[in-house]
Amino acid sequence: MLVDGQPHTAPYSFQGVTGMNRAITAVTPQSLAGLDYSFVAWSDGLPAAHEVRVRARNRTYTASFRFPTVPGELTSPTPGSTLLGSSATFQWTSGVGVTEYKLQIGSAPGGKGLVDQSAGTALQMLVTGLPTDGRSLYVRLRSRIGGVWEIRDYVYTAAP
Repeated sequence: MLVDGQPHTAPYSFQGVTGMNRAITAVTPQSLAGLDYSFVAWSDGLPAAHEVRVRARNRTYTASFRFPTVPGELTSPTPGSTLLGSSATFQWTSGVGVTEYKLQIGSAPGGKGLVDQSAGTALQMLVTGLPTDGRSLYVRLRSRIGGVWEIRDYVYTAAP
């Protein structure tokens, strides 16, 4: 954090003359264990950089940061490719903050129809019984983050 433009490690306390304005800044992003956290708000609801008026009584200002979240991304078979047969093992990257993955496959965008199955926290799923007629297959990987489903859509071509 910065107080009047000078860096300090939080938690940090400072004194000031009552009625004086002090500039506080939450430096963003903040890194911890290789992950970057983005600033959300100060406890007074104001932006990352703003002024506070020194009061006669102690006050506390707390900066909140957002935990980084990243949905999974399909990696294999290569998105956009033609599948090799009636079965395929779909694999995806490990997302950040994901508590469950779900794979859906259908013949229309966002469709299900062929597959609609939870993978739990697994990073792959073997799918059998896929069509072999050269049609487009619409694959949706859903990543549950904080109780909300993040969606990534892909298109493949069924084996000829």
